[in-house]
Amino acid sequence: DTFPETFPYVMTIDADDFPNVGTCLLRYKHSPFQGDAPNYPKETTVQVDRIPPYDRTPPKAPEFADDFLDDSNLPPGSKLAVTLPGYPDWEPTDIVAVYLVAADNIPTDPTTLTPIYSSIVPSPGTADTVMQIEADKIRAFSDDEAVLIYFLLDRAVNPSPLSHYKKVALTFGPLPNPTNKPR
Repeated sequence: DTFPETFPYVMTIDADDFPNVGTCLLRYKHSPFQGDAPNYPKETTVQVDRIPPYDRTPPKAPEFADDFLDDSNLPPGSKLAVTLPGYPDWEPTDIVAVYLVAADNIPTDPTTLTPIYSSIVPSPGTADTVMQIEADKIRAFSDDEAVLIYFLLDRAVNPSPLSHYKKVALTFGPLPNPTNKPR
């Protein structure tokens, strides 16, 4: 006789069958085809974490001193101090990814873009912490109206929603010099 199953037999457990957070013991019951008594292989402990940082609400906007960045306050080779607002469910393994995008084209999924900063959230993340972002990565964006946004990723790879954004005007390099007299 043939059996439709192949071994090892892959079983799927729907994610909604697990709690949002907790420790679960996973065990299955094997009932032999021949009618022998069922057996229970060894339990496996599974850690479950389905809740992203900020518990599915958008994180607060990043903060920095100026709404306008130019050569005078962000020269080449310098760094921009950006404050990441603290959040109550911070864990030491949380990661932040910061993006600079055109204000008129904010993506719903920035993961297709390259972050200008990515690191473990500085300790203690429950309080506001400062990140130092390289000016040259911001200056490479060119002159534009832009927004600084970020998302957080926890150890279980749960991404937070995109943060609220901080709008910034970027103007780098020499400004036009209207030295010709009008005719």
